[in-house]
Amino acid sequence: MVTDTFFQQSSLDMMPLFNQATTYTWFLYLLLFLSFGVALIWYLIPERLTHTFAISVKPDTARLNERESPAPGAVVTFFFLMNSFINISFLIFYVLKYLCDYDFGKLVYGYAMLYIAAIISVAYLLKMILAGLAGWMFDTFQMARKQAGIYFNSNIALGVVLLPLLFVLVIIPHIYLLYVILFIVAILFLIRWVQVIRLGISITHFNFFHLILYLCTLEIIPVLVVFKIFM
Repeated sequence: MVTDTFFQQSSLDMMPLFNQATTYTWFLYLLLFLSFGVALIWYLIPERLTHTFAISVKPDTARLNERESPAPGAVVTFFFLMNSFINISFLIFYVLKYLCDYDFGKLVYGYAMLYIAAIISVAYLLKMILAGLAGWMFDTFQMARKQAGIYFNSNIALGVVLLPLLFVLVIIPHIYLLYVILFIVAILFLIRWVQVIRLGISITHFNFFHLILYLCTLEIIPVLVVFKIFM
C-alpha cells in the first residue's frame, strides 16, 4: 500500500491493481505460439486449415491432392488437436475458478489444465464409444463414423475460435467477456448438434424426436461424468 498526501488535510490510499496477465504469463506465450502456428498453416497450406476447420463432414471421395500428402495432414491435424485440448482445458479451468469458485487447492493452473485435459479425453472417448455402440445396436455404422468426424472437426474449430478470445480474456479479465465466450461456445455446440441431426435424418430411418433423444443421451452422459468428477 502506498500512502501519499495530495492535500494538506486529506490522505489518499493507493492500492496497486492486480494484473491477471502476470499470473498466466506462461499460457499467454503458449497462445502466441499456437496463434503463430495457425497463421503459418493458413499462409502455407490454407486448404489444410479449411479442411480441418470444416464443421461438415467431407464425402469419402475427397479431393485427390488431399490424399497425396498424408504426412502434412497428419501433422496439421495433430497440431489443431493439441490446440483444441489446450484452449478448452483452460476455458473450463477459468470457468471453474472464477465463475464457479472451484477450489483447486495448491494445484497450479498448468497441472490443473493437464488434469482437466485428461478428464476431457475420457469424456470424449466415452462419447465415441457410445456412438459406436449405437451404430452397432441400430445398424448405423455410417452415421457413427461421420458423426465422429463432425465431433472431431467441431472440437478443432472451437480450439481455433478460442485462441484470440482467451488471449483477450487473460489480458482484459471481465465477467461479461467470459459470458460472451461461453455464448459463442454454445453457438458452436448448437451448430454441431444441427449437423448431427441433419446427418441422422439423411442416413437413418429415425425421426426427429428419436434423434433428439439420441443426441441428448450422447451429450448428457459424458457431461454428467465430468460433473461427477469435479463435484
